[in-house]
Amino acid sequence: MKKFVFMMLFFPLVFAQISYGENIKIGIVDLQYALYNCEAGKEANSKLQKEAKTWKETLNKKKEAIHKLEKQIEKQRLMLTQEAQLDKELEYKQKVQEFKTLYNTFQKKMQIKERQLMEPIFNKLVKVIEEYGKQKKFTLILEKRSSGVIYNDDAIDITREVIVKFNQAWRNRKKKK
Repeated sequence: MKKFVFMMLFFPLVFAQISYGENIKIGIVDLQYALYNCEAGKEANSKLQKEAKTWKETLNKKKEAIHKLEKQIEKQRLMLTQEAQLDKELEYKQKVQEFKTLYNTFQKKMQIKERQLMEPIFNKLVKVIEEYGKQKKFTLILEKRSSGVIYNDDAIDITREVIVKFNQAWRNRKKKK
């Protein structure tokens, strides 16, 4: 349905341009690639990875404790009374549940942190693309992944040029501070 609506809006624009004899200039940009490969994106991703490393270490320690408890239960299974065995199994289940809760919390916090770090970069990137499009007189710039582009000639892919422009703008912003 999205593609149909896109085509219904896109083709009249193209045909209107052709009928007036103007040149149509179309560009493709891979926003996700640009976002994670520009200097600001790499910097943000590095911060994210450092925070993720801390969380992963905590998760690994919890996981090791669970494995130790599991081995301990297996070794002592025949020596423990039924009540003691149930207590150990309950302890094991609680630790597994704590691990799952901690893991889910980690996932949510990382998603929120990624959004906080990447959103301002994304917004600035879109502005740079708009300025670039106006400067280079593009009729249309499409986002590679969400526009339904299946194939494009590399000649119309402006992702690398956008990254260069963005990095220049990012450095200038840093110098002003």
